[in-house]
Amino acid sequence: MTRPPGGVGAARLLAGAGIVPVHADTDLAAVVARVRACFAGGVRAFEFADRVPGAVETFAALRAVVEREMPELALGAGTVTTVEAAEAFVAAGASFLVGPVLAADVLAWSVATGTPYVPGVATPTEAWRAHEAGAEVVKLFPAGALGPAYLRSLLAPLPRLAVMVTGGIEATPAAVTAWFEAGAVAVGLGSDLLPRKPATAARAAEITASCRALMAAAAARRSRP
Repeated sequence: MTRPPGGVGAARLLAGAGIVPVHADTDLAAVVARVRACFAGGVRAFEFADRVPGAVETFAALRAVVEREMPELALGAGTVTTVEAAEAFVAAGASFLVGPVLAADVLAWSVATGTPYVPGVATPTEAWRAHEAGAEVVKLFPAGALGPAYLRSLLAPLPRLAVMVTGGIEATPAAVTAWFEAGAVAVGLGSDLLPRKPATAARAAEITASCRALMAAAAARRSRP
């Protein structure tokens, strides 16, 4: 799917996914192996970051594999900071876009085109500005340096915000549980879950097992009132 089916926005997409692996690599075969391993572990949203040369081309090739083998997976593009990049990744099949900063022009474009876009924020003012400008979800970044207590304090006066957390978060059930308990709607996990190690069968099995445990933790926490 090049867009979320039925006009699903960022809030429903990410809240439904819970855990969102974040990764970037120039080695397409390695990326495909990692995405397959995550999908086997129950992951249903994956963010490929625009942090490597030829990212759009790699994304397009990955999108073709996902469309063929894993059509239930929402494949998004991350580290999107310009309208030009946003347009390129959507043309390549991105289901959603994520940014590390509050790029006002990208957010305005996303609202105008109906493209799910999650801008990055680090302060209450940035978060509220993004919300007022039309962002359904904002990304607290770098979340690991701020901690779950910061998110809890942020949401206390702004309970209407939907917040995804990414950046320096440990890929453990305890860590993601703490973030969901603090109010996150989704948790993005990068190198702690997907380090750039050789794409062996053993490593793929480790990723799948980790994803299963993380998805179970997310489901258990979010099933509680």
